[in-house]
Amino acid sequence: MPSRKQKILAELMHVLICRVRGPQSRSGLFRLRHGRLFHQCFEHLNLIHRIPHSILTAEYTENDISFINWGIAQYVHRLGADISPLIAWLLAEFMAGVPAEWRGEVTYEPPAEFLALAAQYDGGLLY
Repeated sequence: MPSRKQKILAELMHVLICRVRGPQSRSGLFRLRHGRLFHQCFEHLNLIHRIPHSILTAEYTENDISFINWGIAQYVHRLGADISPLIAWLLAEFMAGVPAEWRGEVTYEPPAEFLALAAQYDGGLLY
């Protein structure tokens, strides 16, 4: 049975890969007209590119802490209000799940706006 951490990461990868897939199939002219969308796609992929290094491990690892301190921090900084409530919620849930023995290694403190965005999501995990 997958851990909550693994379920969150699997859903995050699924949602973001699906969001990136559509725009990539469009024409070159579409890409030129919608450059911001392609910038967002790059940021989505940049966020999830290290997940495979620890998704198969049920417990939090050093890679997960780096994912929070660098990956999530950069993603939130670069996309800000363009992050959907679902993605914000998944990231907030991932950060909230860090066990006590790793909490001292987490240096990233998300802004209040990000946490408010995450609070807007009223669903749960699909998996």
